[in-house]
Amino acid sequence: TVVLQRIGYFHTKSSIRRSLDSFGLAGTYDTIYLPMNKKKGTNLGYAFVNFISPHYASVCYQRMHGRPLSSYAQDRVCFIEYSSMQGGTFLAHTRSVG
Repeated sequence: TVVLQRIGYFHTKSSIRRSLDSFGLAGTYDTIYLPMNKKKGTNLGYAFVNFISPHYASVCYQRMHGRPLSSYAQDRVCFIEYSSMQGGTFLAHTRSVG
């Protein structure tokens, strides 16, 4: 599981999925968790992505770290870190928080 940090507040789960796929990562992840600010209707500036193997998390880092998720002029450079919660623990947590 990785954390995509400094993502634009306008991103949705769908736009993150499109970004991951455009970086050649389609079929390598099984869950995207995007915490939201319910009052503002925007994301909190980060998202978690659970990959099906550690290899693909590494590929994600190599391809996406230090690059914007999209070509929108207002998109910020994304930083990627490995999450402290991995695999089953991460999936259980995302199911419990919705």
